[in-house]
Amino acid sequence: MFERCDNLNNFTKTECGEQETPELGSGLWRLTQKQREFAEWGLTNIEKNAQPIPFDDLQTMRELVYELERVYVSSAEAYMPPVDTSGCSKTEFSGKDTKGLTCDVTVYQPEGFEGPLPGLVRIHGGGMAFFSGRESFYEMDARAMAKRGMVVCFVHFTNSPEEQFPRGLNDCINAIKWFASDENRKRFNILPNKGVALKGESGGGNLVIAAGMSLKDTDLVSCIYANAPWLYGLPDLWNPEYKHINNSLYEMTFPNEEHIQGSKNCLIAMGYLYTPQGSGNERNPIAWPSLATEDDVRGMPPTMITNEECCSIVDMGEDFYRLLQRADVPSWRVTHNGMMHCHMGDEMTLELEGNAVKTFVYYHTRETAQAFPQN
Repeated sequence: MFERCDNLNNFTKTECGEQETPELGSGLWRLTQKQREFAEWGLTNIEKNAQPIPFDDLQTMRELVYELERVYVSSAEAYMPPVDTSGCSKTEFSGKDTKGLTCDVTVYQPEGFEGPLPGLVRIHGGGMAFFSGRESFYEMDARAMAKRGMVVCFVHFTNSPEEQFPRGLNDCINAIKWFASDENRKRFNILPNKGVALKGESGGGNLVIAAGMSLKDTDLVSCIYANAPWLYGLPDLWNPEYKHINNSLYEMTFPNEEHIQGSKNCLIAMGYLYTPQGSGNERNPIAWPSLATEDDVRGMPPTMITNEECCSIVDMGEDFYRLLQRADVPSWRVTHNGMMHCHMGDEMTLELEGNAVKTFVYYHTRETAQAFPQN
């Protein structure tokens, strides 16, 4: 068994055997000290003393999402340094005024590199429900990717509180097609004979995988990099039938009763805003790739999946990686020990992953082993 304690700093490993269903919080002893401190901070952003949300109350779900987004963005940005705008240009394109787009996108082009360069489509996280991609932490991320030698197209897709699946995914697919067009390859000095790469985390990891599944019979996508992909989000995830992907949900859920219902409400809101009850998409593998079969993924572009050991959805990443392997999709998986979801709060691991993204993208877009740019 594992000791349970409401104070994360007191989680310790003791003798344990196999359990059919892990205890809540039984894996939190794996967190690094820095991640424990960040977890304590993160708990303040989870709704406390929440009442269960009915599965058909979409308006209450929207209000919850908007409030959590407001709290998270204001808290996170209070600690962010000013955005460094040097080293790359930024151009915004309107979905209303740009042929081929159904949402806004922002393109970041690096300075000091001789092109053509790989194109990277960046799709943000947030459970397909939160964030716009215009937040300062996302602009910093996009600029960091561009400064590594890629042209970055950041997609500001339609979130699920505004319109349910497949609108957000279709926005992303349309942005990929637009960015990879011959006209825009020339405009942005992107490699002419290679597909663009896709990169996303959490809900963005869902969307890059779903886009890769949707476009697998084209040459538009060179590779996919998905960090902590959120591949199934309906509240029945807690049921025993999902043991193959939900053990980590139990292990990494904080055993504090006042937060558990708030966490469940987040899952209900994000899941049912994306695929509402009665929509017909609750079992759609393009919406929820954990439901995919080998035939659904066979032919996908090379895919890298990264996860964090102490993330509640780490099992989803491993399970999907095994599916890709069975379907003979070129695929890899890396797990960062001691880390929470998307390495939140750990700058060094984020920096390491940024370098790994560049290496992965260049590997799958280069013509020869010497094709890395020099600068």
